[in-house]
Amino acid sequence: VGSGVRTVSGAEVAEADIPLSIAVTEFHFVLLYRDAVAAVSKISKKIVWQYTFGPAAGRLMRIARDPLDKHNKLWLVSDRAIFVLHAHNEQQDVWKLYLEKALAGEAGKHRGETQQDFDDALKYCAGDAKAEEEVRTAHADFLFESGHYVEAAEKYAKTSRPFEEVALKFSELEDRSPLKAFLVNKLHDATQRTQKVILCTWLTEIYLDKLNEFPDEVDEGAPDDVAARRALLREFQTFLKDYHWRGCLDPATTFHLISSHGRINELLFYADLIGDFDRVLAHHMQRKEYESALEVLADLPSEDMDVEKAAAFFYKFSPTLMLEEPERTVTIWLTKKFLDPTRLIPALVRYSQRRDARDGEPDQAIRYLEAVARKHREPAIHNYLLSLYAKNDAPKLIQFITEQLASITGRPAPIFDLKYALRVCMRERQLEACVHIYGAMGLYEEAVQLALQVNIELATEYANKPRDDDDEGALCKKLWLRIAQHVLSNRG
Repeated sequence: VGSGVRTVSGAEVAEADIPLSIAVTEFHFVLLYRDAVAAVSKISKKIVWQYTFGPAAGRLMRIARDPLDKHNKLWLVSDRAIFVLHAHNEQQDVWKLYLEKALAGEAGKHRGETQQDFDDALKYCAGDAKAEEEVRTAHADFLFESGHYVEAAEKYAKTSRPFEEVALKFSELEDRSPLKAFLVNKLHDATQRTQKVILCTWLTEIYLDKLNEFPDEVDEGAPDDVAARRALLREFQTFLKDYHWRGCLDPATTFHLISSHGRINELLFYADLIGDFDRVLAHHMQRKEYESALEVLADLPSEDMDVEKAAAFFYKFSPTLMLEEPERTVTIWLTKKFLDPTRLIPALVRYSQRRDARDGEPDQAIRYLEAVARKHREPAIHNYLLSLYAKNDAPKLIQFITEQLASITGRPAPIFDLKYALRVCMRERQLEACVHIYGAMGLYEEAVQLALQVNIELATEYANKPRDDDDEGALCKKLWLRIAQHVLSNRG
């Protein structure tokens, strides 16, 4: 060190190289020689300052530093005087020295020491943005060149290095994990929505590519591969959840990407996540997973979903579900008070057309209509229920008609349409029901005439229906006469 202080003859080298005294500051060793003083950087181990005294200063003897002195003063003592050495702005360019040390890459140097040097360089930038940028960029380049690509990606994301330049560096690598790390870190710092959408789209593509490297079945492959695949799936699902709620995923683009990779389970996960139940239900229906479709419907409406939108899914998929799972479908219908029964009639009609009454199973269409007919007065509901009774259950048909006709005099008319009911009952040869309908329509002659084909008691009941005024009284006599003629002809 002494040789850097002053020029000496060969005979004096040994003595000149030996410091007389040493003082230590935060970043320097201060060495005192016989007639000179020098400062050596602790970081670079190089002389950064030196001063030679003249003969008038006398022979230098000692250097000392007061540890309690906040002004960083050093005291130099000679045989003639005492000198004060002030250390001003000692931290200046310290960050550069740490950076040079980190980049030097000394052989055998532990990686942790290099990391600490970069950290120290950044620390002593003291808020200088330009200096901090230089340190971060140099650190990222160093890590990349050293093959620590993921760590380099994280560092590059904190620099102002052009996005395209960095992305291209990582795109050329076979492993896409560093590129993913870079994009994730850039995404965290992005402020504009367009930037976020682009980054999320690219990350989605990377996740899907990585998933395609594994077998389709979760439990296939070596144990390590199974664990890695499950971890990647959880990470991808978390990514979709987080950035969907932040509005950073474009649904159409995301659906297209997942579909193009053939990731059906992930497609359903995302569809369910964003509330695209139409897509989820269509998928289950296409694969004939009717129980799964019904489970989706049973949970509707979801939070913040309009009931009309939820009802639309029922109206769309119920015709097929009624054919495949009629009992479960009706059970779910009955729990959804927002459904309009009249809009479910097409599904009921299709079910009834395919239903085999001989299988002994309860008629689910009748079950549903009986439940809703108590609360709904729409004629379509009651008309269709009447038609089902006419085909399948004569006793219930009579009970249904008579209960509604019992209130016809002086009170509201029956809900079902009388003319429609008459046509249906005639077609199904439900004669007793036709008699009651004729009577409700005031067609007593037709009622009695038809009742004579059923039983005399029913005919006599309707023969007494006409009122006692002149016209009605004559009709009553006429009807009784017809009954008598029928009885006599049968006896004959």
